[in-house]
Amino acid sequence: MNTSRIKALLSLIFLITTNLMFAEKETLETQVARALEKIISENFQERQEGQALLIEAGQSEAREVARLALLTVSESGDPELRVRIRNVLKDLFRLDVLTTKKVTLGVSWRWYVEEGDHSEIQSWPMVVLLKKDSLLAKAGLQSHDVIRSFNGQSLNSLEGVEECQRLFGLLPEGEEIVLIVTGSKMGSKNLVELKKEREIKLSNGAHQSEVRKARAGEYEEWLADLKEEFPDE
Repeated sequence: MNTSRIKALLSLIFLITTNLMFAEKETLETQVARALEKIISENFQERQEGQALLIEAGQSEAREVARLALLTVSESGDPELRVRIRNVLKDLFRLDVLTTKKVTLGVSWRWYVEEGDHSEIQSWPMVVLLKKDSLLAKAGLQSHDVIRSFNGQSLNSLEGVEECQRLFGLLPEGEEIVLIVTGSKMGSKNLVELKKEREIKLSNGAHQSEVRKARAGEYEEWLADLKEEFPDE
């Protein structure tokens, strides 16, 4: 093969590779835009789906998803959108920085908030999206299930989602896990809990994520770093 043909072939490979890389980035941007469009919806279920879509996209590229979401919010100037993605950003921070083994449980989590017996606010991890072939789905967990306890430990906390992930990562492979869950469904305006509790038992798999605790100020530093990556105007 002569030199000119080799150069032409290399140019073609470079062009194809560049286009594939651009298409992949464009696809991620499209995913983020579609998720944010749902998050600004007045429909509660659509907002939940939008948040779950961002987390799903962030399973492999959490930092880039967070950067794109922050950039879009900054350009929109919409304070309501900024508030609505706050908790999603914390999930993406957990995936990008705190997760030491980059594997997931096949679950996208959110919070289920309710009023306690003494008018106090309670918050529990709730399943938004669940992969059908995941360990938890096979054990009987369902979308919109609210996780009340993990091996007897209550998860009533604003850090309950992170704590649930961390507990999965701490247990040795093969150790039994007992979850107490309650289902929920969509009411006219919000999620309505189904009071009947049920028990789910499973053995901890080898593919669970390991999540460490964040140090003081680490999340704020992460956000500041992302904003420094914004393109110059």
